[in-house]
Amino acid sequence: MPLAEAVRAWGGALIRTQSEAAEDALRSLHERPRSARRLHAARIALARLHAALGDLAGCLPHAVDLRARVKAARDLCARARDADVLLERLDGYRAAADGRERAELDGLARAVRKRRGRALRRLEKALRRGRAELGA
Repeated sequence: MPLAEAVRAWGGALIRTQSEAAEDALRSLHERPRSARRLHAARIALARLHAALGDLAGCLPHAVDLRARVKAARDLCARARDADVLLERLDGYRAAADGRERAELDGLARAVRKRRGRALRRLEKALRRGRAELGA
């Protein structure tokens, strides 16, 4: 087997493996969208797929288009994950705050939870649109 063909076969198998891992993580997140752990797993799986697609873009013609879609989904996961991290920090600040500060932190936490919810809804919409484009 010529080297270029072997690299394409290996790259295709790597992309399939990373795609399946990302799909599994996203499916798991869809089942429990409030789970910070599942969101983190989805973000990591998408980051790995994005990196693999970048590494193999020169060998696999479909990788460039797919990489752009994976990046969009990864960015939406990152927005929601950033909200999770901020919520954890706010909980810590709240524990040390007085009554007035707690009320302000509670208001900020509500706004951050809304932002997380919007990011997850956008992610779900993007994933549905992506599946339709791929015929899945």
